[in-house]
Amino acid sequence: MTDEISREDWRSPSLLKGTDGRPVDNTGELLSVFEDDVQLGLPGDQATQVARDAALVAELRRVHFTGPRYDMFENDFAGAALIRLKGMLHNGSLITESQKKWKNSGNPLHVAEGDRRLLNENEVQRDILAVDILLPALRSFRKKALIEGRWNPLHKGEHGPGNLMTYFIGRCEWEFRPQYVEWRRKRQRIADIHANLLDPEAFLTSMVGEEGPDADSSGVVLDMLRSQPQRTQAVLWLVVENYDQLEIADLLHISRGAVANSIYRFRQKVLHAAHSGKVGIPAAVEYAARRAAAPGKKR
Repeated sequence: MTDEISREDWRSPSLLKGTDGRPVDNTGELLSVFEDDVQLGLPGDQATQVARDAALVAELRRVHFTGPRYDMFENDFAGAALIRLKGMLHNGSLITESQKKWKNSGNPLHVAEGDRRLLNENEVQRDILAVDILLPALRSFRKKALIEGRWNPLHKGEHGPGNLMTYFIGRCEWEFRPQYVEWRRKRQRIADIHANLLDPEAFLTSMVGEEGPDADSSGVVLDMLRSQPQRTQAVLWLVVENYDQLEIADLLHISRGAVANSIYRFRQKVLHAAHSGKVGIPAAVEYAARRAAAPGKKR
């Protein structure tokens, strides 16, 4: 015999407790709460899932949405949501739905056609963006939907109440925008580094300048530069100061070939340091640079 359930107290922790204090499966009773919703046209399967989710939220509320029970729920929920998000990035529906939301808010979202194609074709990039969307959405979901109770199984909208997953995916559609912008920025950063790796002078400047990949990497490269022979150091510092190879050759009274050789050898040392983990360069970019510098490749 379970406690009587009303529309006003569905969030109460007592929903999952019988008279003996033991947990019970009260899906049937919760379904009766949604009888009017079913009569209004809410599909039976959807009503059942909403009822189960309401019972689950009531159970999680008893443990204050913390601890092993909540962790188990979040892990399972996140796994299912991640599959949905990757599928929606693959077919483009997450982008489309996000654009609808932002357009209706008066702040339209533009997504480059090339990015749409990339997310359709590249599983790795889908995984990266899906995880970037998932993690902040989960934090917001716990705080707003669960703790603050903004997910309402008694919602009387145009389509009736949505289940937890539907609500969560809706939040992810909002979260798509900031994460897409950051994802695109990171990809541009990698593209810039990639371009620099194919240009020894630009590569050197990017590695030792203030705009280097990160402070630790720049510091290591600077230490490496200072340990080079005096003439090599002179060449490299002039490169950083944006002198071209002919100008450096004239200033140091050496051949242009000697200048180019000093730059190339130092770049190879930086790439070797990256391979050993001392310098942070994205693996794919390092690979591209090695291919570009391989015998038979134009530099």
